[in-house]
Amino acid sequence: MKKLLQFSFWLISITTFAQPIINSSDFNNFNISYTIKNAVSATLNEGASGAGVTWDFSSLVLSFDPQVGALTLTQVPNGPFSSSFPNANYVFKTSSNGSEDYFSYFNKTENVIEALGWSTSSAVDDSYIDPYTLLVFPFTYGTVSTDSAQEVGQSSPIFETITYDAYGTMITPFGTFNNVIRASRVQDNNYTDFIWYKTAPFAPILEVSQSITGEREFIFYEPSTLSNQSFKHKSIYVFTSQANNVLNIVTDNFSLINQIIITDLTGKKILQQFGNLNSINIESLASGIYIAQIVTNKDMFTQKFIKK
Repeated sequence: MKKLLQFSFWLISITTFAQPIINSSDFNNFNISYTIKNAVSATLNEGASGAGVTWDFSSLVLSFDPQVGALTLTQVPNGPFSSSFPNANYVFKTSSNGSEDYFSYFNKTENVIEALGWSTSSAVDDSYIDPYTLLVFPFTYGTVSTDSAQEVGQSSPIFETITYDAYGTMITPFGTFNNVIRASRVQDNNYTDFIWYKTAPFAPILEVSQSITGEREFIFYEPSTLSNQSFKHKSIYVFTSQANNVLNIVTDNFSLINQIIITDLTGKKILQQFGNLNSINIESLASGIYIAQIVTNKDMFTQKFIKK
């Protein structure tokens, strides 16, 4: 069920008021794409609930998640198994590096949004015996929604409570957003996730969940219309390996890497590598925050990363 949260909030659009409200009609012209970037923190958490809150997450160091990649809205017939979900009127495609595309199917009515299931390009992954209600309309500040659902193969249903618990301003590494709302999600009384959305125009911004080690995982959703120095190159992404001893660089087919430079936060050069290589060994680096400078035949790209 954890993956439900990752896809459910792509479906929400908001009309901007002093206290923003989610209505079913806000979905009629919804069409947007995102790049997904991650951060982990042992000190920052989801912050306060309430009215007029300011959440400051600008200090987080973001990294591209190669296992998730980019997510875009697609037409229902383009879903490879759309016939298995005849009530679907929204399909989202997640494209990732080195693995199959992933499709999530949803049904929006005047009263609710329901999750129907997921598939890869080659098979149906999950579907519901009883569809899962993600939101009820109208969704106003203080609204509490509860529901149960059951996937095919599950021996018992799961339960979730969704609460519109806060609105205010969010400061992120790629911009500041006003008129932001937050929804908390509690599944089976076991854990709580938090999801933020910006308004005017609508876009999801952030999901925060707690790991088993107590750290918070931050999943940022960067709309394709946003850009700054660290994110302007949509074709270049930097991420560490699972073992955290190699820094990998993904480029488009037209960019050739000339050199990779690793500096500390003071600008001191720590490592340097020449040649068109898409990785650099960082095993010798001490744990901490560093800056990668990627010099290509087109431009220079910089991004912070964490060596654990």
